[in-house]
Amino acid sequence: MIRWWARWWWRAGILSPDYRLVEAGFVNRAHALGREVIPWTIDIPEAVREQLAAEVDGIITSYPTCYAAYCPSS
Repeated sequence: MIRWWARWWWRAGILSPDYRLVEAGFVNRAHALGREVIPWTIDIPEAVREQLAAEVDGIITSYPTCYAAYCPSS
């Protein structure tokens, strides 16, 4: 069951794991496979900084206005 789930999960275009499972190596592997990484739910400022340093493609948070200063403007 776990192998099936892992194969299916890696076929998705966007991966959205719990942020505690995401580190730079994970993001690099996902990007190499053409996947985006948008972890959830990040409500701790230090964790937001760590995830952005790992070059995630976005974040899911309960407090988007609090963390807007960390994100580059488009």
